[in-house]
Amino acid sequence: MRIVTLGGGTGQATVLRALRHVPGEVTAVVGVTDDGGHSGQLRRVLGLPQVGDTRQCLEALLDEASLWGQLLRFRFSEGELRGVSVGNLILAALSRLRGGLGAAVEAVCREVALPQRVLPVSDASTRVGAELADGRRLVGEWQIIQRQPRSPITRVFLQPRRRRARPCSKPLPLPIFW
Repeated sequence: MRIVTLGGGTGQATVLRALRHVPGEVTAVVGVTDDGGHSGQLRRVLGLPQVGDTRQCLEALLDEASLWGQLLRFRFSEGELRGVSVGNLILAALSRLRGGLGAAVEAVCREVALPQRVLPVSDASTRVGAELADGRRLVGEWQIIQRQPRSPITRVFLQPRRRRARPCSKPLPLPIFW
């Protein structure tokens, strides 16, 4: 069986956790536009694409008892470090060391001998935007989600407008099921 998941965040990670032991080829194509939480902070400070959704997908595919699974999942609970994700920091550091988020993920996958593929959509820091029926234009996932008043979205876009998707060294399996 060949399965490709598209998305990001908790939903995609939950699906991947269920698929972890399914025989066949599993590939996760992960979005990088979220701008909230600790991952959003890393985006703002380091200019990286969002790493948190990719981290969640990696940790979902790893055995919970493995050292790498524990590291990717660990968050500090004390003081100024409260909520800081070690997994996000690892991916941010590896992105700098390897030249991009995709290469960082490949390094982790090689290190843990992960049979599934996790592919961040882009190595670029891209944000999602929306034009609303009331004329407002919002940029940033959290700005869109928390918009008040809740005017309908008439158009979505990426900012910057022209970003290349990350090249895939191996073609995605077809057919794709949603």
